[in-house]
Amino acid sequence: MEMLEAELSGVVPAAAGTGAFSESVSAGGHYIWSVDVAGTLRIAPAMPGIKHPILTEGGDVVGAGEARINGRGIVEYINNHTGHYTPCHACSEQFLMNGVRAFEGAGVPVLRRGVTNLGGK
Repeated sequence: MEMLEAELSGVVPAAAGTGAFSESVSAGGHYIWSVDVAGTLRIAPAMPGIKHPILTEGGDVVGAGEARINGRGIVEYINNHTGHYTPCHACSEQFLMNGVRAFEGAGVPVLRRGVTNLGGK
């Protein structure tokens, strides 16, 4: 259902290292993000009906959440909020930091004061 919703909304995930990713980061905004088991970071606009599974076509992840990117291409806020991939309580910090490292590895700075661990289940 999530894939259909994304398709109908015209939302296409952008993978780090692509032009679409760079354009999204440059534009700034509120995004959902995930890092798959191969280490690929993907983002999509955060909007009603758009869920994390669309980023990896339902595949496994090592991190997921939300990020707010400013107009200068800097992550001002990042968390590990996701309904589908909520991490266990003990691994929630690692889950979040996998995202932080993925953004930084893609050349997108992350403000440390904006890194927010929302815990797990």
